[in-house]
Amino acid sequence: MSAENLDFAVLPVQERELEAILGLMETVSEDHESPEIVYRVRPPDSNMVGVVMPVGGVGRVEAAVATGLLLARATPRCLLLVGVAGGFAANGVELGDLVVADRILDYEWQRLSDGGVETRFRVYEAADEILRVARAVEMSDWYHGLPCQNGRAPRTHFGTVLSGDKVIASAAVVEAFLKDHTGLIGAEMEGAGMAATLARHRTRIPWLMVRGVVDLANERKRDDSRVWIEDACDAAAAFTLAVICSLQEEALGTTPDTFGRT
Repeated sequence: MSAENLDFAVLPVQERELEAILGLMETVSEDHESPEIVYRVRPPDSNMVGVVMPVGGVGRVEAAVATGLLLARATPRCLLLVGVAGGFAANGVELGDLVVADRILDYEWQRLSDGGVETRFRVYEAADEILRVARAVEMSDWYHGLPCQNGRAPRTHFGTVLSGDKVIASAAVVEAFLKDHTGLIGAEMEGAGMAATLARHRTRIPWLMVRGVVDLANERKRDDSRVWIEDACDAAAAFTLAVICSLQEEALGTTPDTFGRT
């Protein structure tokens, strides 16, 4: 698989997220040459071809490295980063929901001085065409068959997701971020690394980040994440598969003849 064109690529972060994605796909082959196994997959009842490669670690650097390694091997029409996140209850996000980033806000670039900490946010925008597909999927029954711990199907929230290398487990910290960025819907640790790598790639590759909410980034983070990890991973995987299956009708990237290869 040397720099071939592919219909899609998926980067799950943790082992449980990888299992959820692979459980919904047909695995065609496995490549063990790189540090992380690269799975060549097809969605059910589809002739689209893609790869799933775990990030292999937590944080922006790990995600940037994984994205670079993937792009050295293949050029996907789109890349989807899939995992879990902390949701921000102040904007209506609940445990078990999904957050889908229309923007990623990187908060790690900072100036440290005697006057305090000045954060210089970096913003990465998701492409309109892949967001349009995701919003259409939101209106479908993509969640059919998923368990409903809250007595309802998981809701999908589109908005700005905070990205950085720190685990956020404080309601006060969340409130401080929300003072300047009222539209934030959640926080995670890999998206900015993926988006930064793609922004410098020679080929335009639209990205989408889908995260299942396992906690509310507060003091209950550990306890809540243990309860919600299974359902959140399954929901993120189901939504991701629905987006991939809907992409065949959409023009993405620079190689419009690759979808639906036989």
